[in-house]
Amino acid sequence: MTTGAPQATTLPQERVHDVLQAFTACDSGDKGWLAREDLRMAMTSLLGYRPSKTELHALVPDGVRGNSGIDSAVFLQIMAPKLAARDVDDDIRQKFMLLDSHYRGYLKLEDVLPAFASVGVPEATIHRAFVEADVDRDGKISYKDFERMMKYKCKE
Repeated sequence: MTTGAPQATTLPQERVHDVLQAFTACDSGDKGWLAREDLRMAMTSLLGYRPSKTELHALVPDGVRGNSGIDSAVFLQIMAPKLAARDVDDDIRQKFMLLDSHYRGYLKLEDVLPAFASVGVPEATIHRAFVEADVDRDGKISYKDFERMMKYKCKE
């Protein structure tokens, strides 16, 4: 079991607080560590899905301190990359929804032109970017196309 204050993460302070709050809420018996079932509840509350037995076993293998569990520093270390990835996906989804003002589930050129032109992007550049993002060449950018484009941009 690792002890001490949580290490610095790429999470904003409010997200670190959320992680530590979930840890405390799920620490049955106030032991200072999470057993597998506690960990399952904490991950479910933070991520919105139930981790598999395999995932839990990988995080808390048999024989670790008598099968006790993980402390708050390790929990924060585990959750930081999962939450950071989730935050990026949520951000992308929100941007798509803002542009999809007609709630169609896809974007047309007329949906993106005003938004990008309002921040000074030349119309020719918008056209080229739209064509490049429209992978299946149907004149629409699906959420998958948009997500692929946004994640590609994030990696540069």
